[in-house]
Amino acid sequence: MSFRRAVASNLVVQAIGPASAFFTVFVIARLGGPADQGQFAQLKAVVDLTVALGCFGFPQSFIYVINRLGASAAVLARWSLLYSLGFLPVALGGVLVARRLGYLGSGAERLDAVLLLTLTAALLVLHGLWRGVYLTHDPGIPFAVFTIVPAVALLACVLLAMFAGSNAFERSLLGSSVVTIIVTALMMRPVTRDRNGHYGDLPWSSLLSNGVHAFLQATLIAIHPLVSYGLVRLEGGGNTEVGFLNVGVFLVQGLSVPISMVAPLLFARWTSVHDDALMRRLHARTLALLGIGAAVGVTLALAAIPIVPLIFGAEYATAVLPVQMMLLTLPLLCHVRVIAPALHARGRPGVNTAAAAIRVVALVLGGLLLSRTTGDVLVAVAAAWSIAEIASAAVILFGLKLAVQPLALTVNVP
Repeated sequence: MSFRRAVASNLVVQAIGPASAFFTVFVIARLGGPADQGQFAQLKAVVDLTVALGCFGFPQSFIYVINRLGASAAVLARWSLLYSLGFLPVALGGVLVARRLGYLGSGAERLDAVLLLTLTAALLVLHGLWRGVYLTHDPGIPFAVFTIVPAVALLACVLLAMFAGSNAFERSLLGSSVVTIIVTALMMRPVTRDRNGHYGDLPWSSLLSNGVHAFLQATLIAIHPLVSYGLVRLEGGGNTEVGFLNVGVFLVQGLSVPISMVAPLLFARWTSVHDDALMRRLHARTLALLGIGAAVGVTLALAAIPIVPLIFGAEYATAVLPVQMMLLTLPLLCHVRVIAPALHARGRPGVNTAAAAIRVVALVLGGLLLSRTTGDVLVAVAAAWSIAEIASAAVILFGLKLAVQPLALTVNVP
């Protein structure tokens, strides 16, 4: 399958992923309410961060060492299983810290949630590692299916739980992760049939060194929603206010999912092909795309006025203004997420890491300052979210400019 066809098929099939995420939030909003949604958002954010820490940048490293160094995909797949088992104690420690900070609720009754979320994180780490391996096996529709399984399974488990009158979302998270591993293990069978190679044959130094920046970036991206919810709680909000903010977080993350899911394909492509013309095109079209993005952002913000209460319920009218503020910078987010894998593939992953770090710092400082200035924690954190996106994008775009300048010098040399 050609690269363009692989991207197109992934966009079509992977649209099921954000659609499933949308219906998950919709079901919780309609059958539960903002408080339930806030609880679910915090639990899922804890799992997402733990998974990002557990993957340690290995999925991107797997792509690199398989494509560039000829490492065995089968050996990496088997090693991933051992690694996910070894990660269990670390996952337990991370979830216990989250419980200590209040993200899981309080009281002894939440101890079972700790164990369930720990198992969930370990299983999803395995899925994340396998996903990196599977991309090198088949980047077409099967990879897209491989990617959307967690979201589809989570929707099914949440539906069963909510219709049964239960808001024990940690059980839904574990159930979905078990289904995910069963389905993807069956898909991995063609990859693992090769019995040649040994763990000692793997390029361990390249695996570790190439995944550092990817690990830092994934961790900083995953911690961003958790920090947002933490700011709301720090400034006096509860699960209901977190639920309102989560509408904006969900819409921003959900609408940008197609770009995020195609990013590994772009990275895999650009690690094997040095496309200097691509870098110049990305830079040359930045101003025009930013102008279009600003118009799209305003349109999305205006559309949120009738759509948010219509979809989620009249009680979500409080969430409209925060959602509007977060949607304004959504097109900018999508633009820089296309540039980021190009910079990484060109040997500049530090730019993306710096941008992700600045994004978190700007969110914290902006959220605290605006909250104590305006007195409205939801609007303050939403505004800080958008400010953080702008600060992060500025770093990415500056990095793109620096990456293009040497190319221009090379082209103009007689």
